[in-house]
Amino acid sequence: MFLYQAVSVELLLILGHFTVSVFALPSPPSSQIDGLYYLYNSTDGDHWKYTTTTCAPPITKWNFVGSDVNPCDGWCGITCEGCSSSSVYCNITKIELPQMHLQGTLPQEVNLLTELTELKLPGPQNHLEGTDLSFACTIPNLKHFDLAETSINGTIPLCLWNSSTVNVLHLSENSLTGSIPANILSSSSPLEKIMLSSNSLHGVIPLELCQLSVLTYIDLSQNSLNGFLQTCLGDLVGMQYFALSRNFLHSRIPSEIGQMSVLSHLALSYNAFSSTIPTEFGLLLGLQYLYLSGTLLTGGLPEELGLLTGLMFADISVNLLLGGTMPASFGQLVQLSHLSLYFNDLHGTIPTELGALEALTSLYLHFNELSGTIPAGILQPSALSFLSLQNNTLTGPLPSPWSEALERVGLSNNFLSGEIPPAIGQLSAIRSIVLTDNDISGSLPAIIGDNAWLLLEHWLAESNMITGSLPATIGQAESLQYFSMNANYLTGRVRGLYH
Repeated sequence: MFLYQAVSVELLLILGHFTVSVFALPSPPSSQIDGLYYLYNSTDGDHWKYTTTTCAPPITKWNFVGSDVNPCDGWCGITCEGCSSSSVYCNITKIELPQMHLQGTLPQEVNLLTELTELKLPGPQNHLEGTDLSFACTIPNLKHFDLAETSINGTIPLCLWNSSTVNVLHLSENSLTGSIPANILSSSSPLEKIMLSSNSLHGVIPLELCQLSVLTYIDLSQNSLNGFLQTCLGDLVGMQYFALSRNFLHSRIPSEIGQMSVLSHLALSYNAFSSTIPTEFGLLLGLQYLYLSGTLLTGGLPEELGLLTGLMFADISVNLLLGGTMPASFGQLVQLSHLSLYFNDLHGTIPTELGALEALTSLYLHFNELSGTIPAGILQPSALSFLSLQNNTLTGPLPSPWSEALERVGLSNNFLSGEIPPAIGQLSAIRSIVLTDNDISGSLPAIIGDNAWLLLEHWLAESNMITGSLPATIGQAESLQYFSMNANYLTGRVRGLYH
């Protein structure tokens, strides 16, 4: 063991009429310094990588040499509390060493840090495989435990699940196995956040999870969980983040989730749900992010989703049997920036109300059965950068004007007709335009302006009825990688381009 003498000194310096009190910071108890020493030695501390990203400048490396060792005096990643001129000791309460290249296993002696409340050692540069996580259960005041992306394996010890102190458990992106225990979860649990995504957990989500009354955040995405979702999950009314994507969950999505009134993030994508989207989701008025892609949902898009006026991101794509039409109520989603509804067997027309979504940056509706014309305002939102409508049965002319923010536009494999709007030749942010397999006629637009098409990488408009000659101004598109106009009625050649 290593013994250290705590020191508290005040020096009075008389400088003219001024008295200056110099306070020597108390050190932690020797046992706490011992705990740090064991941690340092067990994780190859001599080769840790100190950077200003993880350490507050000026960087003070851990150093156990000498008689005046004091981790509370600015050591990287160490937070102490209770340090005052009247204190005999400071106490180490937090250790934060993200991406410091810790290599090895965490020792049981970390429990010598009896006042530690937060232990945060996330990777991916920290490699702690082989660590027995039960050591964390013996740190009496530990509340926040974070070993995400550290290559740890094995199972999560039962003592962590029924800890009387831990309220944040963050072990995502590791190689953990086992199941979520049922018989030890209770309403007295302090767990507020459970983050276990990207592991190899299996089994069902137990009914007892519903008893964690203070739970606000759960992420079990990318595991091998199966079974169905319990209806009692709706009792977790304080839930803010609920993510179960990429598992093997099945049956229906409980309508009771609509009772999570403060929910802001809901992710259930890539499971095997065989139900409709609950209309009760329209009650989630605080929802900002909605992920329901890659499931087996049916029954169309409920009008009630249009009540989610705070929604910013919605991905309900790749539900091949969803069917139905696009609700006009989606035009009320004034905060929406991203909408993905591709591969859903949607039919009917594109609601003109979508043109009023000024915050919209990305709209993906490809591979459906949408018909009718493209609404005149759909390309107008000032923030719109990505539009994908290919592989539908859309007809009529290309609308105009086009948003100056547009970067990528996909309209191929439809029945669009008419001429290419001249405004396309003025787009300065455009990178890709795909118009292949339509009935577009007329001539190619001239490039207008010094900044137009400077970023263009792909222009594809094969199998149309475009006539005339290739405009020489296309040569100013310096970033152009592929230009294809096969199966049209064009003449001429622009030097340096393949067509």
